Amino acid sequence: MGKRRALTFADRMEISTGCKAGWTVRRIAAHVGRCPSVISREIRRNQYLHAGYQSVHADCQAERKRARPQVCKVASDPALRERVLADLKRGRSPRAIAGRLGAEATGQLQATVGSPSGHARTVSHEAVYTYIYAMPRSELIAHGIRLDSKRTRRRPRKTPGQRRGPIVGMRSIEDRPEEVDDRKVPGSWEGDLIIGKSGATAAATLVERPTRFLAILALPLGRGSESVADAVIDHTSALPELFRKTLTWDQGIEMARHAHIAQAADIKIYFAPPLALGTWHQRANEPDDPPLHPQIDAHHRPPALPGRHRRRTQRDPPQGPGLAHTQRSLRTAPNHHCCYDDLTLPTRSGSRQVASRAWQGRAPGH
Repeated sequence: MGKRRALTFADRMEISTGCKAGWTVRRIAAHVGRCPSVISREIRRNQYLHAGYQSVHADCQAERKRARPQVCKVASDPALRERVLADLKRGRSPRAIAGRLGAEATGQLQATVGSPSGHARTVSHEAVYTYIYAMPRSELIAHGIRLDSKRTRRRPRKTPGQRRGPIVGMRSIEDRPEEVDDRKVPGSWEGDLIIGKSGATAAATLVERPTRFLAILALPLGRGSESVADAVIDHTSALPELFRKTLTWDQGIEMARHAHIAQAADIKIYFAPPLALGTWHQRANEPDDPPLHPQIDAHHRPPALPGRHRRRTQRDPPQGPGLAHTQRSLRTAPNHHCCYDDLTLPTRSGSRQVASRAWQGRAPGH
């Protein structure tokens, strides 16, 4: 077949001749020297509705579609543009806008109160994103448009050679002992990586499943696999053997050196499926991450630690037979790293200083 190339006018003449002769798509593809899927798409896209495939018309259609820049669907329709802008100002996501317009067009829902009528128009969420990313930033500010991701441009795609492969030697969460799911046996941890603004800062979070004890590990040397491995090893190695049995993580590249962690800390590591994050597989760790994101941003460093600083971000660990002893053991473990160890903190004079380790192992309220 050769290297990938665009169809030429000569190829389209051969396709037109084959269609008039009644040849099948596969026979035309073999004659032209292209894949059958290429020929099928060409005929479907560029043929006349009633007159069939004509070479000149097909070549003009293809040239017209290749022309850049293209006017997107939202920008070319005034009624649709007015409705999309109104919904974006109300803080709705492109997916919500596309779904709402589709439901209104089919009569499943009534028109939104306070928004212009969509006039039975439909649009895909990708077309809305294309319209947003094509607008200058000044117009986005003028219209009050702001996506939840805070991006105004598309994230560049990686070339196939730069895409990472799966982590080697992963152990599935399906192989994790059933006693871990009951949250009754101490020593089962769940980890996650939280990234600050523009990827400038990062921290690793570890949650002990039975007690909901949260530890935040600073990553001053970056969020690479080596830095994450060192931080996790330092934390888990300081714990008693009773409290380091299993560690569950997602399939992030920061855990590429999980074998080093398992060997150095004597802990078993399991990985959750990529599409199951935030569900029952990793329910203990996810709720703690959103409130912590502003604290690790480059311009939102954690404040200085007061004496009444509490190391839980949401609710206290549940009390019960055996849980109080587990909670005290975790807090008073020797050399146990506080959640803000080695973080650079702002001072009143504007300079930076490293957080003191005097808070290591202290219980909340002391």
